[in-house]
Amino acid sequence: MRRYDPQGTDVTDNPSLWTPDDCEITRTQYNHPDITEGQHTNGPADVWIRQAAFPLNFVPAGLWIDTYTSKGHLVRGAFVKWGMEFFLRG
Repeated sequence: MRRYDPQGTDVTDNPSLWTPDDCEITRTQYNHPDITEGQHTNGPADVWIRQAAFPLNFVPAGLWIDTYTSKGHLVRGAFVKWGMEFFLRG
């Protein structure tokens, strides 16, 4: 899992730079990032994103959102350009 600020800078290894507006991005072949054992897909890993600390008006903090892509750089770019709201459109 990596943590990015709203400008797209990786702040994972520097907690002093963490803010509530950061996002966390991870990838997994399981059906959800919280699943760590059992049956997984043998295909490419899906990229998941979540708000790092405080929730948006209607999204609980820590709720993972499946981006339905395996391209992490595109997810990070969309977060920088449009924010978390982009991933809530469905």
